[in-house]
Amino acid sequence: MKKSIFSRGFTLVELLVVIAIIGILATLLLLQLNTARSKAKDTKRTTAVSQLRTAAELYYDDNGTYPPDLADATIGKYLATGKAPLDPSTYAAYGYGVNATKTKFQIWAQLENAGNASPATGGVLSNDSDIPAGLTGGTEGTAEAGVGGACTAAGADCVFDLGIN
Repeated sequence: MKKSIFSRGFTLVELLVVIAIIGILATLLLLQLNTARSKAKDTKRTTAVSQLRTAAELYYDDNGTYPPDLADATIGKYLATGKAPLDPSTYAAYGYGVNATKTKFQIWAQLENAGNASPATGGVLSNDSDIPAGLTGGTEGTAEAGVGGACTAAGADCVFDLGIN
């Protein structure tokens, strides 16, 4: 039996099928990586808000009022890095508000993934005792500290941290 010259390699159809399968797998992998990045940034935002809250409380212990702003010159000495953390996506400062007598404050951050905040689903706020249990909207909790502040996107989830003395 004589072998044909053309039977030694792969056919064009076989190669196209393998390329299509590799393309589908690569797409699925990239989608999962984007979700993981989003969750990591939201966790970083939550941690930053917690650090800023601690710095504001330490400032209060030293000065008897909450800081007027979260500038490095104001609270830098209360942070390990000496600088206030910035949002990992926009590199902007986190939201901050203080009432007129500087006895109440609020720090907030816009989350990237809307499902990451809900304590009901075990999101990043599940261990935050001063957040209302039903937090789902971007402006929930704003009146609690009496100083205002809201997220930029309506209906998006936020991390809020409040301080009241």
